[in-house]
Amino acid sequence: MTKNLLKTLPQVEKALQWPEIKDLAERYSRSELTRVLRSTLEEIRAALLAESLDPAKAERLASREGIVGRLRRLLASRLRSSYRKVINGTGVLLHTGLGRSVLPSAAVDAFRANHTGYSIVEVDGRSGERNQREGALREVLCELTGAESATVVNNNAAATLLILGAFARGKEVIVSRGQLVEIGGSFRVPDIMKESGARLVEVGTTNRTYAKDFEAAITPETGMLLEVHTSNYAIRGFAHHTPLEDLVELGASKGLPVASDLGSGCFLDMMKFGFEHEPLVRDKVLAGPEVVCFSG
Repeated sequence: MTKNLLKTLPQVEKALQWPEIKDLAERYSRSELTRVLRSTLEEIRAALLAESLDPAKAERLASREGIVGRLRRLLASRLRSSYRKVINGTGVLLHTGLGRSVLPSAAVDAFRANHTGYSIVEVDGRSGERNQREGALREVLCELTGAESATVVNNNAAATLLILGAFARGKEVIVSRGQLVEIGGSFRVPDIMKESGARLVEVGTTNRTYAKDFEAAITPETGMLLEVHTSNYAIRGFAHHTPLEDLVELGASKGLPVASDLGSGCFLDMMKFGFEHEPLVRDKVLAGPEVVCFSG
């Protein structure tokens, strides 16, 4: 039965000539239609070979009507946007899988007004001369954080990679053993450090690390001291975390840069709204490290 049905499946070029898909040939490019038709036939062939269908369903699947119907459904699903509004979203407030923070209507309206045509991005509106596209953004970030300067990259893992590569490529980076985090997407601090060309030096223990542990690990090969905020878990009880201020003081005395990887950065104190404490970006900047990175 299966062998007979497999023999009835048409060649792609012949199926493209069917009058039942003439309207599809007018709506889609030949290359797109060919590609999806080939996928359709491959799916049907795989289903028949699995021999999990009863004879009647198998015959319908392999019929011209079945092939055309499946082709139309596949094409329609490819046109349907993967990014659709979620109804009754509850639970995690800033869900990384659901777009994080919701944009207010004013922001959406401003985006629509500025981006349905040309907009000033990398041109001075007064002189018409080319300028830096990050200028306005830098001003806002510096105002929010108290930083001397700022820039934006794709995500915090990318920022960490750039920082390590710029300050410590080929050198050692000292970090507390209790801060070797993994975040969503399987981004791990040790892996990012290896990719940057820096060499990881773990100090302290999982639950307790002191400034003296960092100091004892400093060698002529040391390139940076790194603090990583454990934003997605907490160590409580018999625990001690080296304050960033202590690392900054140690780095200054040894002539070493200090970086703070804040993970998910917070601009406002959210405790007054009923949320748990999260360190503020501004506080980390004011502690005095050479660089702070975080995710927006």
